[in-house]
Amino acid sequence: MSPAWSNFDRDFLNANSWGQRKDGFPANLLDALSPGERDRAIGILKRKLDGKDDWPVRAMAHLGVTESVPALRSLLQKVEYPTLRAVIATAIFDLTGDATMEGEVAAAANTGEWMHRLDAIYCLSHFKTPSAQKALDDLTHDSNYLVSYNAKRAGGRSE
Repeated sequence: MSPAWSNFDRDFLNANSWGQRKDGFPANLLDALSPGERDRAIGILKRKLDGKDDWPVRAMAHLGVTESVPALRSLLQKVEYPTLRAVIATAIFDLTGDATMEGEVAAAANTGEWMHRLDAIYCLSHFKTPSAQKALDDLTHDSNYLVSYNAKRAGGRSE
C-alpha cells in the first residue's frame, strides 16, 4: 500500500471527524493516487454513492467518472436535502454539461439556513451562464452577511 493510498484511506474514505473534514473536499488525495489506485478508489467510491456523504459525489466529478452519471441521476431523484441535491446536480453538470441542472442548484442556494446555502452558492459558480451569474448577483443582496459575502466570492467579486 502506497503512502498516497494510506492518506486517501485515512483522510478521505474514513474521514469522519471535524478535523479531517473542516477544510472541505480533499482533491489532492485523489490526485496523488497511482493509476491502479485510482481505479480501485473509483470502485469503492461508486459503492459509496448513497446520499449520505457528498465527497464520493464530488470525487466522481473531480475524477471525470462519466459512467457514474446514471447512478448520480438516480441519487438525485432520491435525496431530499437541498445542499446535497446541489452537489449531485453540479457533478452531473461537470460530467455531462447538462445545463438543466442549474435550476436545482439555484433553488438550493436560496433554500434553508444560511450555513446550508453556502455549498450551493459555490456549486452555482460552476455554471458560467448569465442566469447563474444573475442568481449569484441577487444573492449578494441577501440579508445574511455570510450568504452575501460568499455569493460575491463565488461570483468572482472581491469587494
